[in-house]
Amino acid sequence: MSKFIGRTRELEELNRILSQRGAQFILVYGRRQVGKTILLMH
Repeated sequence: MSKFIGRTRELEELNRILSQRGAQFILVYGRRQVGKTILLMH
């Protein structure tokens, strides 16, 4: 089973930001072992 559950809102927000023109700086932070890297890889 995938540990990537319940991140629909975050994925939509990242996709919205990435679809804009120009340079963007995105800071992803949180506790350890909550799926930040997996979120960014999706």
